Amino acid sequence: MEDAGLSVTEWRVLASLSGSAGETIGTLSDLVLTKQPTLSKIVQRMERQGLVARGDTAMDRRQTLVTLTAEGREVASDHTRLALAHQARVLKPLGARDAARLIALLRKLVELPP
Repeated sequence: MEDAGLSVTEWRVLASLSGSAGETIGTLSDLVLTKQPTLSKIVQRMERQGLVARGDTAMDRRQTLVTLTAEGREVASDHTRLALAHQARVLKPLGARDAARLIALLRKLVELPP
């Protein structure tokens, strides 16, 4: 993704927020597999770029809610298309059945407790 203008972590932030009403920094940290202090700096940079917005949560004003901006949604959508096209190219040699099995196994692996 870096050749498309985003770091891997920035892409993970966009992908994690896609289809979401927003996530707290803590939840987002878990989703993107990045420590909170590092993620906070990345989110600040992404906010300056106009990709995300930060605000207080309705339940706890001490928590920061991160949401995609309209520009962030557009960039996420564009990068999702690129990622899916790349995935199709990578999985094509496996055939549809084996590719589906691999994806299912990877999802299972990701869902295992730490």
